[in-house]
Amino acid sequence: EDLHVLHERIVESIHSGLITTNLDGKIYAFNRTAEEISGLKASEIIGKSIFDIFGEEIQTPIEVCLGSVQSDDFRAEHFEASLISKCENRKANFVTVACSISPLNGKNGSVSGLILTFQDITKIRIMEETLRRSDRLAAVGRMAAGLAHEIRNPLGSMSSALQFLQDKNTNKADDSGLIDL
Repeated sequence: EDLHVLHERIVESIHSGLITTNLDGKIYAFNRTAEEISGLKASEIIGKSIFDIFGEEIQTPIEVCLGSVQSDDFRAEHFEASLISKCENRKANFVTVACSISPLNGKNGSVSGLILTFQDITKIRIMEETLRRSDRLAAVGRMAAGLAHEIRNPLGSMSSALQFLQDKNTNKADDSGLIDL
């Protein structure tokens, strides 16, 4: 009983969302961080399918993980997914999460389900997009500065030449207005 309590405290203390399922994807554990990220309560989601949270986009990683289980080549699958966070005090919004799916071994060593861990990386992706946008704007700025330089150089030469011609022009013909600055 003490070991069970310790196990539950460890699962609740992890700063990653943690979901365990059976081999059909039916959820039977959903920790506090998973609740915070998804905006769903464990009491509402336990017993439902993992696809109710993430949708069909995680179908392929789950199938790959289950395939590795059947071939005795156990390996975790890492991927990114989106889910709709349904927090009470905020409107529903998309959250990007980094996920890892691993086989869950039973007492006798056989695979009894899957462990899905995930972390909210929405802010990281937003910062990356902001950085990419800043890099693009900086590149446009460098191109504009280079273009201005390329235009300014010939204009400066032409201005100098016109000043020289204006100083040398003693003829007050009708064409002399063409070189006035």
